Amino acid sequence: MTDKAVHEKDVLREAFPDARQLLCQWHVVTWLKKQAARLAGPVKKEVKGLLSLMVYAKTDEEYGYAKGAMLEKLGGNDSHPLYNIFMENWDNSQDDWVSFKRGNVPHLTNNTNNRIESKWGKIKDVIKDTFSIDELLSTLITLQEYAEDQYIDEYHRVGGRPSGLCEDEELSSLALQISKFAFNLVSEQYAFANGGSADYEVELGSPCKASIKSPRTGNAYEVSTMRSKCDCIFMNTCLLPCRHVMFVRNHCNYETVIPPMRSFSSRWIVHSPVNNIAERDVARGGLKQITCSALSQQSPVSTTDMYIEAKAVAEKIIDRMALQSTPTYRVALQWLQDFYGALNSGDVIEFSQREATFLGLSQVSSVGATRLSQNVVCRLRVPTLC
Repeated sequence: MTDKAVHEKDVLREAFPDARQLLCQWHVVTWLKKQAARLAGPVKKEVKGLLSLMVYAKTDEEYGYAKGAMLEKLGGNDSHPLYNIFMENWDNSQDDWVSFKRGNVPHLTNNTNNRIESKWGKIKDVIKDTFSIDELLSTLITLQEYAEDQYIDEYHRVGGRPSGLCEDEELSSLALQISKFAFNLVSEQYAFANGGSADYEVELGSPCKASIKSPRTGNAYEVSTMRSKCDCIFMNTCLLPCRHVMFVRNHCNYETVIPPMRSFSSRWIVHSPVNNIAERDVARGGLKQITCSALSQQSPVSTTDMYIEAKAVAEKIIDRMALQSTPTYRVALQWLQDFYGALNSGDVIEFSQREATFLGLSQVSSVGATRLSQNVVCRLRVPTLC
């Protein structure tokens, strides 16, 4: 994402020929308003508002209306200097700066490069123009290491539920697993999907797909009930479940309104192993393609009941593990650690479908209803060549 400097775009295009380039919307609005500042007072304010409306247009119709209204405010003169500049330099590059044209890019609601420039400003407060090359590199490396240490501390920090939450079980559970920024976005979509203002009409046509339409706005979307995916701008740009997916799940009586955690992009899951930079570089992330059952087959289980049932099973496992031999205990403990890793990363289904192999483990005796096992280590005689 760059500002309006054309030479920057050319350099980036040469270095990254396959990358999609976007313009910082703040810089676009600022530049367009400067061009409109030359107009007369009564017209200037209205044209500035129409220019901003075009930048943040959510549909092609909204963009066309704002452009037509601007031409009308300019007296219908299509040879007006401002209109000519706009048509020659901006109207033919809508993909770079109009909101609805960049709706298929996962920009995570970040449409400006102000954050990057803010970081540069903070670095300039530390780095002086009198620094030598060695001092400059040493300072930059120190800042990078400090930032990485902060990230790792935050990754391993044991968090709690954000304050001010309602007692909704789904939101309370979700708040412990994803970042605060992502949680705020999802909770807004969740509130709308469950609120009275959601007036969608759902049509379950082809298998694993649903068509959803708002009679008030006329906007229609396609929802994949199998993958918990929608073609709306929010889901494509934020990589998070949208209100349309949640509304369909609620309409179809799924066990939960919010899709399962395995459908979330790993970049949002706070303690996902792929986000641990102490182990590996963080991947770019993406929208996971998962398969869900068409409809819920069992009645929903509350978070409280889940905790009670899981705790009861865990206590039984602990009792039996305490009776095992040391080798068997270590094998069982490793399996439990692998299971926890799959549970934490949302790969429980794949884990359950794996073929369980416990090399060298055999049952040797039983005490009452409790089976005791141990690892049998066999020494194989390796023939030698004469």
